[in-house]
Amino acid sequence: MKMIQKKIRSLIYAGLGLILCVLLCGGLGMTAQAESYDDFTYEDNENGITITGYTGDKTELVIPGEIDGKKVTDIGMSAFKKYSSLTSVIIPEGVTNIGANAFYNCNSLTSATIPKSVTSIGFLAFGYCGGLTSIVVDKENKYYDSRNNCNAIIATESNTLVIGCKNTTIPASVTRLGEDAFANCSGLTSITIPQSVTSIGECAFSNCHDLVFYCYEDSTAYEYAMDNSFDISVKLIGETVTPGDTSGDDKPT
Repeated sequence: MKMIQKKIRSLIYAGLGLILCVLLCGGLGMTAQAESYDDFTYEDNENGITITGYTGDKTELVIPGEIDGKKVTDIGMSAFKKYSSLTSVIIPEGVTNIGANAFYNCNSLTSATIPKSVTSIGFLAFGYCGGLTSIVVDKENKYYDSRNNCNAIIATESNTLVIGCKNTTIPASVTRLGEDAFANCSGLTSITIPQSVTSIGECAFSNCHDLVFYCYEDSTAYEYAMDNSFDISVKLIGETVTPGDTSGDDKPT
């Protein structure tokens, strides 16, 4: 009798385990499946909608501000990564977070507009976008800015330039150039770096070949250039001749 009872219990436990497995697997499958709206894929989050990708073929994107009555609050990690046809993107008011690598390596992207609602921009969100020529942050944004029409994204509190492009002018109030800030900016041939910059992040000018720094000799930029002399040459501000150059024609224009 005890043997029969044990077998019955075993069968019951096995049946319950099978049912639980089916329910869990089914649930996981449902949560992993992204929904679609106007060729944008998305998922629900605690506060609204996260855009996870794009399956269409438009080159100029206006990301929707609302889907099914819910606000779009996040651009997900790697959402548009390597979307080579993308030339411009407008991110709607209400988006608070742009995830890491969101627009990574979008080589054809020439312009980006950041609304005042954005409070967080992930690492390399616009990394390796070598075609960027215009970057504008809404003037009412409290966390990021593009002060003095500098064509860059600056973290306001820390005065760190986090994303630049070939048309960037570094304001004198910037104290740091972030990691990969100008990485793969192929059109960047020269840039003036003010003395206010006291820190330059790792790979800030990665893959920027034959780049000319206009800077002061006693500056962080000069030291950085000397450490990376295989890719960067220097033209000193306030000097007639750059060391090693006998042309005499090396003043910044």
